[in-house]
Amino acid sequence: MALQPEVQAALLAHESAECSFVSVDAERFAATAANSDDALLDLDAVVTGSPEILERLTVYYADPANGFGGRTPVVNLMTTPDGVTPFLLTRIGDCVRRLSRGNADLLRSTALLRADYEAMAAAFAALETVVQDQALVGRQAGLPIGPSRLSHPSENVSVETFEQLLPDRSAGLCDVAIYLRNLPEGEGELHIQLRALESQTVVARWTVARRALSLGWLRLSLDRALPVEPSSLLLSGRWTGGEGLRLGIGVSHPVERWQALVNGQRIGSTLALNRWTASPGLRLAHASEAVRPLESGLERSVLALQPGLTIIDSIGNPSMVFLLEAQKSIQVHPVGLSPTKACLPLACPAGVVRISARVETMHPEAGRIIYAIGLASPDLRGSIAQPSLDLDHQSDWMVLPTRTPTMITLFLAAPLAEPADLYLMTRLPEGESARFGWAHFSNITFDYATSDAHAG
Repeated sequence: MALQPEVQAALLAHESAECSFVSVDAERFAATAANSDDALLDLDAVVTGSPEILERLTVYYADPANGFGGRTPVVNLMTTPDGVTPFLLTRIGDCVRRLSRGNADLLRSTALLRADYEAMAAAFAALETVVQDQALVGRQAGLPIGPSRLSHPSENVSVETFEQLLPDRSAGLCDVAIYLRNLPEGEGELHIQLRALESQTVVARWTVARRALSLGWLRLSLDRALPVEPSSLLLSGRWTGGEGLRLGIGVSHPVERWQALVNGQRIGSTLALNRWTASPGLRLAHASEAVRPLESGLERSVLALQPGLTIIDSIGNPSMVFLLEAQKSIQVHPVGLSPTKACLPLACPAGVVRISARVETMHPEAGRIIYAIGLASPDLRGSIAQPSLDLDHQSDWMVLPTRTPTMITLFLAAPLAEPADLYLMTRLPEGESARFGWAHFSNITFDYATSDAHAG
């Protein structure tokens, strides 16, 4: 190896199981090349000519505990440079054999680790099967305290604030719902929060704008089912608009703490309530009709598919495009390569940033069908019979086989400035037949960007 003569040379010495270095003054050895800045160092000469290195090697390898599993070299017998090179090669061979044994051990350990991993994966698969069979991953509805059929004085009270202590244990609670009996005509927001009384912590908050309210159950969803630690949960709300909001009343209760508080007054009964539970601590997908907590960044409303809904048909055939009331869905039967379109006038409210719909072909003998949804201004209604329309916004076309329910989603870059017509569209892929093409849209939901308002 080439070394500068004025610096010290780093030379091999075995002070441990690995190679380390000792320093030797390079000026002790003459250069072998004339007029060269480099001094070629004779390693054999260094090892045999340095008492320090020989002493270290002799002491180290004289101890059998420091050997590599083979015969301990007798370094002090090497009196000529010719014996040093075979000695180093022997030590290198010992190192290679030791590394080979270590590599074999590593391979055996890797095989054992792989076997343990496969056993663990099989155990998780079995656990997943149990969870799926027992429906432990879904939100399970409890028995609702439905709105009373008897008249109650508080049913005619316009609600500004309300409080209700939730019955039953808190472990696993993932959704709660109140019943809206009447809606105000003016604008406003309904701020609701769920608070744990023992810890005085807010479990979740929801803000629902007037446009997102509809008669019936207002379902409020949690991102994660509550843990097993028991707590008393208080549901409270505040309406910021004018008069007209009325809640469903549940059952009378003799204990005051279980009675609802409406506008600061006990009403002698509970509110109409419903609740859903799941495995404690489990993170779950949200139901399409549920309002998500403020931390989710969106509030949601659902399009009510009920008699009287206006549908404009692009093919003029009410047997192909119609509302199926029993299944709460709209059938849009494709007839060819050009889209069949159902227009729902001004069905999409202003402020929407995302529209979703559940799509599915019902008949088992149907072929593949292509689905899409879109938005357009009312000016386009007169051209609905045209083979193609230049919609303001449209989702990607999605090809689905029969009986494969899927959510199709349209994302908007900015909140919708004003209400728009909603278009539900289907068409056939090349070579497919329209026979039994009972394509349906249901669970049509609108997501809005939320404000920073919180429940009081």
